[in-house]
Amino acid sequence: MSILGFDAGGINEFDVDFVKMQIEAGITFDDYWQEQKENLLGYWIGGENIEITESVLKKIKNVERQFYERVRKEMEQESKIAEPLVYADIGYRLPLSVALRKVENHDKRVSLLKLFYKSYNNA
Repeated sequence: MSILGFDAGGINEFDVDFVKMQIEAGITFDDYWQEQKENLLGYWIGGENIEITESVLKKIKNVERQFYERVRKEMEQESKIAEPLVYADIGYRLPLSVALRKVENHDKRVSLLKLFYKSYNNA
């Protein structure tokens, strides 16, 4: 896993999923950062004998915070959106559109379409 949440210039799906799991588990950013920081210092840099300054660590923390907050905000937005569309009616769409085109009155077409889906959803 990339500590910055980036992979070849883009956001890595694994990193997004990992942050989502942390958020869903109620892990605060500060707790998340502690774990990431330990990984950074112990695993990623520890084997390379690279020294990291407080300034660089602050920048990485800011990037991680932005990433964490972006994922959290997108999760909030997703939760406000209606349930995903189900496409089980796809086989009916073409014949329905052909039949409804024969009805000249727009309001009548809309009424028939609503009637179809009311019946379809109750079936």
